[in-house]
Amino acid sequence: MAAYSAAAILVVRTMPSPPLKKNSYSQGGFKHYLTEHQQTAGESIDQLWIKPFGSLMTILLIGLSLSLPLALIVMLENGDKLVGSWEGQSKVSLFMKMDVSEQSGLALSQRLALRSEVRKLRYLSKEQSLKEFESSSGISVPLALLDENPLPAVIILEAKASSSPDDLSRLRDELSLLPEVEYAQLDLLWMKRLQAMLQIGVHLAQVLALILALVVLFVVMNTLKLLIEHRRNEIEITLLVGGSHAYIRRPFLYLGLWYGLFGGLLAVTVVELLLWWLESPVARMSSLYDSSFQVQSMPLSLFFQVLLFSSLLGVMAAWLEVGMHLRRALAK
Repeated sequence: MAAYSAAAILVVRTMPSPPLKKNSYSQGGFKHYLTEHQQTAGESIDQLWIKPFGSLMTILLIGLSLSLPLALIVMLENGDKLVGSWEGQSKVSLFMKMDVSEQSGLALSQRLALRSEVRKLRYLSKEQSLKEFESSSGISVPLALLDENPLPAVIILEAKASSSPDDLSRLRDELSLLPEVEYAQLDLLWMKRLQAMLQIGVHLAQVLALILALVVLFVVMNTLKLLIEHRRNEIEITLLVGGSHAYIRRPFLYLGLWYGLFGGLLAVTVVELLLWWLESPVARMSSLYDSSFQVQSMPLSLFFQVLLFSSLLGVMAAWLEVGMHLRRALAK
């Protein structure tokens, strides 16, 4: 009993005084309160270096776990921007009736060029349509063997970048009713399929993020459980001398914060390196399709959201683990 009391006195002398439950301002005011938190935050960082290998493995596991859903989210955002860039280049082809004269076709194209939805317009006469067919197919069609040119004049409209698939469909339906137009063509099925696949990917990313967030939670809780067991005697003595639960939780909450923050920074770094590695191959592939699309880096807002989310996960894990230990200690 005497040895236990001596140990309690030694711990109390070497520990800062626990805050009273009345008012923190009675011990030096708000400045003293911030100083205590600053000191605890610094000491908790030092705790990471006591066992650097274990701390590094925990941070690596957190970072790699968070990097998987984060990479999927960033790739889906790039895919959505890619679809948006293709939407701006979507074209409506208006095939003229065979009896429409070239003068009437040119007049119609001039009227359509004044519409607000149209960014660019190109008129192909019957002869130009035949040349386009020969150049694209590689088949030469001599007109001497034909009674007349079988291909109609075509007006190709390129919509503005802000046009959505629904806007393009409405434009196609409206232009198909023109008396000079035989048929209006707009191929949006592939775009709608791609958008549906992207939506499925978003839901998969959300489910994956939830599962791996639970993994991160349990990893941090297990790491802190070992640290709490290592300091179990100190915690029990602190409770005996009147230390509050908040005072006991504080260093472990900061430990969880640092684990989550450094893990989030690692996840962001891994994803940025992945985007940098994909930038050149994607640019080469885009050039083959006459597109200027480039892989976009992670938005700054998403960067801070990841750090906030990972830090909160670490703090939540610490709160839960310390709370369970305190309940067990009080039950004794």
